[in-house]
Amino acid sequence: MATYTNQATGCARSAVYAIDVMDVDRHLLEDPVPLGDSLAHCGCGSQKCRILQQWVNKKRAIAGKPQLAAGTIKPATTIAEVIAHVCS
Repeated sequence: MATYTNQATGCARSAVYAIDVMDVDRHLLEDPVPLGDSLAHCGCGSQKCRILQQWVNKKRAIAGKPQLAAGTIKPATTIAEVIAHVCS
């Protein structure tokens, strides 16, 4: 797995793009942001995390995986954890 968002490929790149849409200060697909950064560092508060979790659950449903419990994705969640929820 990549160490920075700009190194993401495949499924991970899709997850980084979804977070990038929420981050108004940086371009995560070009800027080397560590995957260990929390969603809070990406400008995601509770409302944006709920929106991101809906997207993650749609991707999980397409893959035949169970839905995440409400509140699983929160501002303290890392970028790497979001990628794992989508791609693992």
